Amino acid sequence: MPYPMLNKHSQKQYLELETVAINLFTAVQSLMTITEGEDLDSDSQKLIHFGALCIRINKIVEEYAPKIQKVEDVMFKGDSATTNPPLTQPSGNVQITVNKREYGHIIEALEHFANMYPDSKVADEFQQIANDLKDLK
Repeated sequence: MPYPMLNKHSQKQYLELETVAINLFTAVQSLMTITEGEDLDSDSQKLIHFGALCIRINKIVEEYAPKIQKVEDVMFKGDSATTNPPLTQPSGNVQITVNKREYGHIIEALEHFANMYPDSKVADEFQQIANDLKDLK
């Protein structure tokens, strides 16, 4: 069961999702057994079974595509820990009065944070702010 503090969904939604996942697993597992016990010596037999496999795959995709779309669009929209938060809009301007030494320290600190965690989401933002401050000189 998921951690309740991370996700705000009903138990019914989780059970629906779990049922879909189990049914999808069973459908995919059935693809592995479609030729079980069959003698596939000739190319024509292999082609017949390949056609049957393709038909079964198409049926599975047609059956589960709407269910997967429902999960992506409705069930977890905005409430999930796996959903990215919306991009924040600038909330205003901040003016800070600093001397030359402090000005240099701010730029250096921003560049340091950007270089310290280059893979983080905010590294580019820190570097951009540092560049913008340099341009203000």
